[in-house]
Amino acid sequence: MARCPDYERYYRNLSLKWEDVQTSIGKKDIAIEFETYAHKDTTFYIALTLKPDYSEPHVIALFNSEDLKRFNPKQYYNSVTLTGLIWGNLSNEINGVDNVYFSPAGELNNIGIEYLLDADGKHLVSDKRNYYRLTSTREIVKKQSQNRIKEAILYGGIRYDISPESKVKDNELESDRLTLTANRTHINPDSLAVSRKGWSYLPGSKEEVEAIFSTLSKKKIISELYESEKGTEESFKALSNRRQDVIHIATHGFYWSESNSQKEARNRSLESFSFMQEGMGKVPKEDKALTRSGLLFAGAQNAFEGKRIPPDVEDGILTAKEISRMDLKGTNLVVLSACQTGLGEITGDGVLGLQRGFKKAGVQSIIMSLWQVDDLATRILMTRFYENLSKGRNKYDSFHEARNYLCKQKFDGRTFDDPYYYAAFVLLDAI
Repeated sequence: MARCPDYERYYRNLSLKWEDVQTSIGKKDIAIEFETYAHKDTTFYIALTLKPDYSEPHVIALFNSEDLKRFNPKQYYNSVTLTGLIWGNLSNEINGVDNVYFSPAGELNNIGIEYLLDADGKHLVSDKRNYYRLTSTREIVKKQSQNRIKEAILYGGIRYDISPESKVKDNELESDRLTLTANRTHINPDSLAVSRKGWSYLPGSKEEVEAIFSTLSKKKIISELYESEKGTEESFKALSNRRQDVIHIATHGFYWSESNSQKEARNRSLESFSFMQEGMGKVPKEDKALTRSGLLFAGAQNAFEGKRIPPDVEDGILTAKEISRMDLKGTNLVVLSACQTGLGEITGDGVLGLQRGFKKAGVQSIIMSLWQVDDLATRILMTRFYENLSKGRNKYDSFHEARNYLCKQKFDGRTFDDPYYYAAFVLLDAI
């Protein structure tokens, strides 16, 4: 095991010390690890801060869980009070700083704290200071090169109701893969009147990925587009060990808490809930949690309806546990253009959900959502993001500009400057 390259990389990441982080940040940078600890029935939040000239990390007391409960989640991004609770005690630490590298903890994982208002009523994310959300500040030491993308895999417009018999099997897929390049010029968009609720077909997701495909094609970036019955779980698992640059997935995502999953299982037959069975028995807590988060692919409705799935065909429900077993180390970015893909079980070791599954698979950066997203706003944001990315801009700048673009424009008589439309999406580990 000691001679295994994968084990060596894994061990090296665990052995990093705060001094390694300190030597990796610039003069106007700060690294912040938010942490929690429990005392009696209350959870307390603190921040460990680090700058190049510190002799040791600073410990800053922040607030407790009862303080956080006093806020209405709908008012998180429209009030400066929450900003004072989280960032107020850190004002002296971040004064004069250009780049804030932070790793959230506890409920902060479910809040886009980089989108909160400052004392002047402006959102923290601005051209004056960058806020980088990280799984851990060790990511600063592991900074990867921001190479221009050369290949992208796109999923959208997926049919969830195709019969098990008509699904494309993995061993037949390679000869029938839809490989699209810049030669394609015609796009047939579907209606934009769509809601990303339930397991219904998402015509807006089809238009989203085809618009992205068109954008990438103009820059001669090779893309593979998986739509309708082609958007199978088999095709996604075939990406393991392929080393593609970007994977974009516009589909339904789900997360069930432990209590909700148990309730759901009681309301369904064991056969129709078989995809969850791996997390039902005596298995590690993380494995259980990872089976309760996932993405839907072609034919997924069959499993939910209890239909028989042939043994050589996937059920279309890709759990975070299955993703964690893949090899995606060569993938620079995964974009989860679906609802609540950033959620999961919150533990002292982070969020156990889709983001954990993709990080364990080796993905560098992830774009994910914290709540149900607006379809038109998502399409505009994502299309603009890929326009920026295709021009050679890095992930953070591309995302930041796309968010500002969405806020300042008017589309079909609608405006999207309310944080509801853009603060749902957060960018993780884009350094």
